[in-house]
Amino acid sequence: MKQAWLLTALLLFILGGVFNIQAQTKKVKESFKVLDDGTVHIQNEAVQDENCLFGSDGEIDISVYGGVSPYTYEWTDGIGTVVATTQDLIGVVAGDYSVTVTDNTGCSSSANFTLGYFCPYTCSGLLEVTTIDPSSCQASDGEINATLLEPGPYVYNLYRYDQYNNSYTLIDNGSSVGATFNRLFTNLPPGRYELEVTAAGPCTYTTSADLAGTDFYLTGSSSTNNTSCVTPNGSITVDILDTTLPHNFQVRWKNIYTGAEDSQLENSTTITISNLVAGYYVVEVRDLDTGCMIQHGLFVNSSAPFLTVTTNSIVPQSTCTPPNGSISIDVTGGSGSYTFTWFTPSGVQSTKDITNLTAGSHFLYVNDLVSGCTNDVASNTFTVANTAVTPSAIYVVTPNTSCTGNNGAIDLTPIGIGPFTITWYNEMLDPIAGTEDLINVAPGIYGVRITDQSNGCSRFLFPGDGSPEVTDHSLPAISLTSQVFNSTDCNGIPGNGAIDLTVTTAAPTVTYLWNGPFGFTSPDEDIANLPAGDYTVTVEVTCIANTPPVITPDPLSATSGQTLIDLDLLAIITDAENNFVIDSLKIIRQPVSGAFAELIKTPTTASLRIDYSGISYLGIDSVRIEACDALGACSQQEIFITVEVTSSIVIYNAVSPVGAPGNQYLRIDGLPQSANRVSIYNRWGDLVFSINDYDNLTRRFEGISNSGKDLPSGTYFYKIEISGGPVVTGFLSLKR
Repeated sequence: MKQAWLLTALLLFILGGVFNIQAQTKKVKESFKVLDDGTVHIQNEAVQDENCLFGSDGEIDISVYGGVSPYTYEWTDGIGTVVATTQDLIGVVAGDYSVTVTDNTGCSSSANFTLGYFCPYTCSGLLEVTTIDPSSCQASDGEINATLLEPGPYVYNLYRYDQYNNSYTLIDNGSSVGATFNRLFTNLPPGRYELEVTAAGPCTYTTSADLAGTDFYLTGSSSTNNTSCVTPNGSITVDILDTTLPHNFQVRWKNIYTGAEDSQLENSTTITISNLVAGYYVVEVRDLDTGCMIQHGLFVNSSAPFLTVTTNSIVPQSTCTPPNGSISIDVTGGSGSYTFTWFTPSGVQSTKDITNLTAGSHFLYVNDLVSGCTNDVASNTFTVANTAVTPSAIYVVTPNTSCTGNNGAIDLTPIGIGPFTITWYNEMLDPIAGTEDLINVAPGIYGVRITDQSNGCSRFLFPGDGSPEVTDHSLPAISLTSQVFNSTDCNGIPGNGAIDLTVTTAAPTVTYLWNGPFGFTSPDEDIANLPAGDYTVTVEVTCIANTPPVITPDPLSATSGQTLIDLDLLAIITDAENNFVIDSLKIIRQPVSGAFAELIKTPTTASLRIDYSGISYLGIDSVRIEACDALGACSQQEIFITVEVTSSIVIYNAVSPVGAPGNQYLRIDGLPQSANRVSIYNRWGDLVFSINDYDNLTRRFEGISNSGKDLPSGTYFYKIEISGGPVVTGFLSLKR
């Protein structure tokens, strides 16, 4: 309800010694909307297409509202033939349909629908191949015979795969029909081939085949681990059968993970590549005499020790704008050439030493560019302390008690180091004042931003979210309740809508002024025969004198050792007219922290109880209560509590989506199930998963990214943000 106050001009007339004074009045305005319920509305609830396995089983389910029931229905098909007179259409074939719904007054509406033809299909085929190797490494007489037992038609593509360059070359493609797919591919040289066949429906099948010349092919391969972080010593050995002499080979290899590649000349059929870091390698051996070529991929694993990270210094965050925490480290045990990836509460950094840090846990991933060695991420967690003080405030609100003007006030006391910059805002977030206190303000909700100039930290109390509210306690109090009856006349004007208004007030006289569409006005309390539209009523009463109860609380505190607060409300409430009503006490807003507050009232006592058990919150909390007197004059007051309560949050950081039931998701115990946010990053600092209100049930991390893809095994980093609490960060291991 929006209120406006009017002082009718105070006129003083002297007529034969008689003074005539016009009374001071107060006005309240409220708006209403009468909707058009005369129009019949048709809503599509469900459409079931015809199924090719059954036939004539299409359905259209509708719901109808508006107008005046009961309704009649008429369904027609695409050529205008009436097919049903029921609300829902069932047992029909695919096609176009229309329905006309008529209400009890003759108003009608129509809607069109289209039923499709659904043919479910299960992909259950198996693409199999047999091969015949080429007669020599230089011959192109190899064969691949492919068979697929799945109904056609078919579209196929045969590619030759270059493992070294990870590229595909289209060799053959085409289409065919029939009950089975059978295709013989001939005249093929040695190499790896990928075959893709698309059958009826959405089914696509792929398989691969390797062809090797009988005079030049791979007979075996092996690898040894890299065990050094200073000088890589991993190796790969491949054995070649080559029937031609002499043996002149060009060997090249590529680390698919890093992109590093090299080459060497060989004249032995046993080829060893040394000094390798860990990774997946593709080795290519080419006979320089014949041009024949072999490609083969295999892993080099690592059994090298971790790199050692030592801390030089950690500087806490002491300012907010900008944050000024920092970490300086050194790395030993490797080649000396490294990349750094820091995961911090405020983002990712890639330098050795990092600055401009906010408080919290910071994780470091180091990669040796020469050996591929890494640090032990689990052991390299760095905590930056927070010594910056974010300002807070307590305030006392004086409600507006003037029926003829604005005399509300807010007395603000900022808490912090200071000096402070303060900006007040109205409900529209327009800045209205830069003073510490507000005086002579109208009823309403106000926001305030408090900035501590000593460290750049600020706090913004958003209007309506724990911010001050100046309430109207001028008398007489006016309470409006109403019931709106929408217009059911489909002809629009004059309409048959109505608004039943009830005004509760102690004023002896009440006047009304209604305004509406098409120039509508009325001085009556209730109005009827209304068309759809927007209506506004102004209720005017005569001002009377009275003051509301006054609530004067003292600051409270809660800690982890004392989470229950009981406050005697009668000790902090006074009323000049002694007409305060205990039963009028109510909680206007629960604590910002999420704690639960309740009123405990008897005919002669009243107390406020706040329970902080089971939550985490650090800072100034507040709860708003209201007290009223017998004449309806009310006051609201914010009660502030200094809270230092932390609940134990336990993170189980081993996730195995296909493992034991307890490890299939990231389990977080002790986390408040609202006002939290959990984010997951990969080791390169990319955000792969984020969700609000994490609850370990349906809103949880199961190794799947926000885009719906399964994430690979590895080390990931989490960030947990809790409203009013610290940011919690750490790492987790994902294993598939």
